[in-house]
Amino acid sequence: MKKISLKTNLKALYFMFYGGLACYFPFITVYLKNRGLSFTQIGIVFAIQSLISIIAQPVWGFVTDKYLNKKTTLLINLICCSLAIFLFIPVKSFLMIASAIFILILFQSPIMPITDTYCYELIETKPELQFGKIRLIGSVSFAIISLVLGKIIAFTNINLTFITYSLFFIAAILLLWNIEHKGNSNISRPTIKDILAVLKDYRFILFVFAVLTASISTGAHSSYVPVLIEKTGGDISNIGFVWFAQAMSELPMFFYGNRLMRRYGELNVFLFAVALYVIRFFLSSVSQDYTTAIIIQLLQGVTYPIFLVSAMQYVNKIVPNKIKASGITILSSLGFGLGGLIGNLGGGIILENHSIFFLYNIIACICLLSLL
Repeated sequence: MKKISLKTNLKALYFMFYGGLACYFPFITVYLKNRGLSFTQIGIVFAIQSLISIIAQPVWGFVTDKYLNKKTTLLINLICCSLAIFLFIPVKSFLMIASAIFILILFQSPIMPITDTYCYELIETKPELQFGKIRLIGSVSFAIISLVLGKIIAFTNINLTFITYSLFFIAAILLLWNIEHKGNSNISRPTIKDILAVLKDYRFILFVFAVLTASISTGAHSSYVPVLIEKTGGDISNIGFVWFAQAMSELPMFFYGNRLMRRYGELNVFLFAVALYVIRFFLSSVSQDYTTAIIIQLLQGVTYPIFLVSAMQYVNKIVPNKIKASGITILSSLGFGLGGLIGNLGGGIILENHSIFFLYNIIACICLLSLL
């Protein structure tokens, strides 16, 4: 494909994929509350979501490395997600809602890490492309869609989010289909021994543990920031604006993140991001009105982009080529996924017995542990 066509397709793919995610993540807590679930039940649902991610991501990564290619895996998962999302509309009971999330996350959770791995692979063939500049399109999409959708569903119905989710994923399928590169086929197929060798690598395990610890805090924050906004006087339209403000604030760092890592190194940039998370969550714990709470979330612009990109780039550098997808999905499942599980479940239990401000104090301390 021509360079401009590949670049355009990748940016459009990220726009559609993250546009779909913007129809799910910012509003799933609102959906669960509207269905009458308690905070403990919401925490259990989020824990199920994280648990399925932990299991599904490395399995899909290994299957991709050994039997499929990245493009085929992405097509399968995008198609299944575009259909599975409609399960959320008729369900009412806690058990049925949990089952719907189980099915959706089984296919949704591997898409992000495998898309990023696929993008890194394409960048290796086209060095003029930069991951951060492509990934920032996802943040633009997430920002715009979460803001617009938050305003719309305030006057309509939460089910609209699931319909728009499916439409975005269908568009992503068409865009991915137009990219000719399927993904490198490994001449030497990976084995379980290759995976175990990576899991014995001290650098890899220590880094994944640091990501896991930080992700306990970020997972709880992502799930329960709507509660913070509501408790400080905001409503559902303000929740959409929070996600918009957070996502838009990410753009400069996604654009310049590569320069920072080349100058200071991936690990130093990662440490800086976690330190700012500590400050951000502590400030959230003492916020008194929703305007202040929203302004504090603008620190997302520094924390999340460099946290994500530095983690991805460091693991991409230390993992052998033939198990790139497996390495990234292990980071995503054990680091981001398991951390999110603990944060979601623990956050729900804490909110059942304490205030949202107490929860933010706890997650600030947990991020400090990650930094140490």
